[in-house]
Amino acid sequence: MPTDHSDRPTRRDRDFDYAKMPTDVTGRLSAFDRFADYTSKVVSRAGFFAFCLLLVILWAPSILLLKSVDS
Repeated sequence: MPTDHSDRPTRRDRDFDYAKMPTDVTGRLSAFDRFADYTSKVVSRAGFFAFCLLLVILWAPSILLLKSVDS
């Protein structure tokens, strides 16, 4: 007769011991989380978009200055 192993932890449960409930998460952020949060705030601003747009507008005419774009 086959044995039911549903009470044993799965490989995923053993390999990844992560927070399962919101109360399991601490309020302390890692260095990566702080970096990601700061970066998302910077790149989501209109000024950053305008800078990127200006950069592309200034870069686009460079095709006329280059003899060959074959790399």
